[in-house]
Amino acid sequence: MGRRSHFSISRLGKGWCITVHRRGRPDTVTICATEGEANRLRQRLSSEGLIGLNGGAI
Repeated sequence: MGRRSHFSISRLGKGWCITVHRRGRPDTVTICATEGEANRLRQRLSSEGLIGLNGGAI
């Protein structure tokens, strides 16, 4: 992704792991137990202008 802020989504057991990579800041990891929780976080991050990468789609 170069120097752009982005987030990645990966499957983790029965849940999802969302890792946020913001320029100039440490990475943050959020574990979501449900698909709905992961989708709400994904939508919020996209609204903030971050680019999303889905590990399962690559």
